[in-house]
Amino acid sequence: MSENWFDTNLDVWIEAIEDHTFKTRMVALSRDQICAIISDHEYFTSEENEQLKQSVGMDLMMSFDVERKNSILQELEKSVNHEMQQLMNKNGCNTEGCFIKLSCRSPKDAFAVCEKMQTIFAGRIGQFIQENGRKPSENERLIAVNEAFIQSMKVTSFAEEYHYFKKSARVLEDFMLYLIRSKSHSNLDPIQIIIREWVEIPIQHEFRSFVKNGKLTAISQYFDTCYFPELVLHASEIKEKLIDFFNTHIGSSIPMKDYICDFAISSDGKVYVVELNPFSSTTDACLFSWSKDSSILNGLNGVSIEMRVKKKEEKHLKHEILSVWIPFVCGH
Repeated sequence: MSENWFDTNLDVWIEAIEDHTFKTRMVALSRDQICAIISDHEYFTSEENEQLKQSVGMDLMMSFDVERKNSILQELEKSVNHEMQQLMNKNGCNTEGCFIKLSCRSPKDAFAVCEKMQTIFAGRIGQFIQENGRKPSENERLIAVNEAFIQSMKVTSFAEEYHYFKKSARVLEDFMLYLIRSKSHSNLDPIQIIIREWVEIPIQHEFRSFVKNGKLTAISQYFDTCYFPELVLHASEIKEKLIDFFNTHIGSSIPMKDYICDFAISSDGKVYVVELNPFSSTTDACLFSWSKDSSILNGLNGVSIEMRVKKKEEKHLKHEILSVWIPFVCGH
């Protein structure tokens, strides 16, 4: 991972545009809390432990006995639950749940085929058949999978979220990287647990945009394997809406020049900044390609901003989607 991996962490930029993103609370993680979560992680093995011993001189398997680990995690749970209640009780916030992530990344990999996601998916398919009198197409099943995946990440307690933290390779990777980097970067900002209000967003209204030298260069639909006829019809006006939003509220406020910015448009038409990611090939370019479209993404094609949406259904979806989703989309 690059040196600037943590430069787009939410705590770096949220104050600059807090009126244009979701209401948020944060809990800064201490070194002991990070170590306790790592040692409790389902994928933390002797190999990772040896890596930490060699790089930062820490032996978590010996340092964190069950009693100490549980005490640290119980205090963390209290802190996060308190912030969740503060957020959900705030005027104008949804009271049905929150979205929780780290300031760097979310544990979304652990939700991909979780039991909760499968239950929601089955309900969506049943509802579709009842309303339409037919079975959904593969594209319609893929949309239902993505909707169920997103909905499964709405939680009402830290205990519920922590179940997925312990199963997320992304969480373990970010914590390991943080500990290793902190040895040579004494002023590294702490990783935060981010608690965000839950706002219902139609998945066809999520977008990934590219910003180079402070200028918006390109926009793609976020769920790039799905075909949304409505999005194709309204792509031009949505593009202008996002460009205007960026130029009016975001471009001069974000404290960095190169980044990926994800936007969402709620059902009532409000635009939100969802998150920022590094301007790097490690970040998914959606309907663009970091190699083939380098000149577009880097703003070398003049002043025009290209927006891409999928204009027809994918014929061979099983080659384009997560392998764990193939039975849900193509196995009916």
